[in-house]
Amino acid sequence: MTNMPDLSKPMIGWLVLKDKDTADTAMLYDTGERFELSIPFSSLKEGRGKWFNRGVFPLKEDEESQIPYSMRFIYNNETFILIDCHYAGMTSSFSFGLGPGTGKIVPTYVVYGGRTDEYDQINGMRTNCADMVQWFNLPSTECRSTLNDVGRCESVDVHSEVKDPLPIDKEVGLYVRPTFNVTMSPMKNAVISRQNVDIETNIDDVEEWSKHLEIHREVLDLISITSWMSEGFTDMTVICKSDPIKTEAGTVIDDRWAPVFSYKPLIDRKGNEYCPKNFLFDFSDIGSEGIRTWRKLNTDCGQGMSVLRHLDQNHEHMAIETLTMLAGMALECVGWYIVQSEQQTERMKKRSGKQQAGPYSKMLDAIIEKFEDNFPFIDADKWKMDMRNTYMGDKHPDAQSSDFQTMYEVTMEGMIILRLWVGLQLGASIGQMRERLNNDKIGKSIRYLLKE
Repeated sequence: MTNMPDLSKPMIGWLVLKDKDTADTAMLYDTGERFELSIPFSSLKEGRGKWFNRGVFPLKEDEESQIPYSMRFIYNNETFILIDCHYAGMTSSFSFGLGPGTGKIVPTYVVYGGRTDEYDQINGMRTNCADMVQWFNLPSTECRSTLNDVGRCESVDVHSEVKDPLPIDKEVGLYVRPTFNVTMSPMKNAVISRQNVDIETNIDDVEEWSKHLEIHREVLDLISITSWMSEGFTDMTVICKSDPIKTEAGTVIDDRWAPVFSYKPLIDRKGNEYCPKNFLFDFSDIGSEGIRTWRKLNTDCGQGMSVLRHLDQNHEHMAIETLTMLAGMALECVGWYIVQSEQQTERMKKRSGKQQAGPYSKMLDAIIEKFEDNFPFIDADKWKMDMRNTYMGDKHPDAQSSDFQTMYEVTMEGMIILRLWVGLQLGASIGQMRERLNNDKIGKSIRYLLKE
């Protein structure tokens, strides 16, 4: 995206609140860890100082003492809508807050270019990450070259075109949108055509930011799980249909998709360099139905999928004992999900009249059975025994723990089994996934354990 403001340079402008005719001086600044809005005040007893009083003086709790959820910041002719604003401290030139000072507010989201104060809730969101083009394989650009008789290139035709979005889940307004953008290099000696794939949610009624973000995060996490390399957002825009692009005469021209800055989630527009990945499965293997099934799985087997997603995002920073515990927990949750959904009563036990999961080994049996003759490792019984002993050894202080090599191997195997099981639920071919294990990030580290 071009012509984006540089928030790392402090901007001194005007703070405007909803339904207020006045404006206050303020400074917006990207610290590198968060966005801060600094607001000077003359006293904690009046004006904007009330926002930062925090019990220094006994004041009546009213609307003027509460930090608004959203506010508008204007710098020259640029507008920023600050969403989900929180108190972040204050400094005063006198003891106990007596006299002038400066208060700090931290917004979760900064919407660039919005012209109204109605972005508390939004109609839509678009996001992308560097892997989406490869994972979805929905190109919007073609490159054709013409060679002469000796094989030299005589002409190159690069053709990019807008394509219709692909509906994924109309119930929540979820689409996949192939896009492209063309830019000229600063030296004017190169034209860069870059194709992207956006995840889009777009609905008629406004909804909380968190509801849109949850759907986008689910799709992004699915892509990350297939490569076992955690991905983050490289762009985000939102739409509020009450704030379209208009002419000076007030005629509506188009929807306004406004860029968003945020650290929660982190939007790293500099991190969009593409790096080829090896996916255990991709969109061509599961289709739109597979993504809908994944979203349902996050509800029906919520605890297990939540742990798996956490493992994918944080495994590089965890000790092997922590990985073992979390992988073991996810396996237990998935096993119990299978037992419950299929009413395998022989693998249940009752306590106080309620059905509960049976022994851990029976939960592993429920998972192993789903692979039939396609279990990916040489010895399923040995893995089950070692996984059970390792997990219980880490879980209980009075149990004997496994040696490091065994712990590493069964944990890596367990995480592969979890990912393969997810792929099976979404419609991917177990044969193709097993073939790809040799180049998988985890699989290639334990090739000697893979069954041919």
